Amino acid sequence: MHNSFVKVIDNIKIGSHSIKNLEIDFGIIDTKGGINGLLGLDILMKAGANIDLKNLVLEL
Repeated sequence: MHNSFVKVIDNIKIGSHSIKNLEIDFGIIDTKGGINGLLGLDILMKAGANIDLKNLVLEL
């Protein structure tokens, strides 16, 4: 069993974009440490991200 918690982050910066007062879930994603974090769809939508899955490109 793994624990997780939610914390309000004052500011998160992705490239030159900044999102304020964001609720982030913290917990273990990968027990081997290969994944440091995931950007959820809620964060990507707030950042105005466009995702090109064919070319694997993320634009903000």
